Amino acid sequence: MTMDDTEHSVFCSSCGSPLDQPANLPVEERTPCPICGSMSRQINVTCTDNLKFTDGLSMELTPGTQARDWRQRWIEIQEHLKRLLAPHSGPMSAASIQNANHDLHSFFVQAYHLKDSLIHDAGTTGVPKTTIENAIKADPHLTLLADLANLDKHGKLSKAPRSGDIPTWDVSGASDGDSGWRLSLTIRHKGKTHDGLNFADEVVSAWARHLRRWALIT
Repeated sequence: MTMDDTEHSVFCSSCGSPLDQPANLPVEERTPCPICGSMSRQINVTCTDNLKFTDGLSMELTPGTQARDWRQRWIEIQEHLKRLLAPHSGPMSAASIQNANHDLHSFFVQAYHLKDSLIHDAGTTGVPKTTIENAIKADPHLTLLADLANLDKHGKLSKAPRSGDIPTWDVSGASDGDSGWRLSLTIRHKGKTHDGLNFADEVVSAWARHLRRWALIT
């Protein structure tokens, strides 16, 4: 019997760009995606086993489809939020705080681009592009999310702010607790402040309201 090696391909989970990084690289040793700055990764595993026996039987095993439709992105967004809200059990340092900050901003990019997956899948969901764009335009959480994602990707807004004002943010460090530490990111927008992690939670709730209204989730 012979067996081929398993191959791992690493991609940015926010923008899908292929990355030349080991699949088992620890989070604290990752470098940001050169396209969008995300620290989140998607690992694709390709495993082809050729089993050869004396009677001539051979078998090839390949992974199933790995299509990344809106449902898959929605699942990834929810899982990403869970990781963000979980206390960090590792040492709190300048590097770990910066990594947590990168991870939160990559979440903003990924969460906003759920709209692209929804628009792409409009033929199967029955929700037209104009409905999706109008929902974002009318939702203050999603318009602010759009501007945060745009700022994170380009360093400055590439178009007029969808939220009506340019948001700013700063990392004030981390709050330490009995179960671990938590990133403290303050978003300033229209004279108000938002806690970054709380805002991430509100963004997922906002998307969920629209997905339910469109009968895409229960």
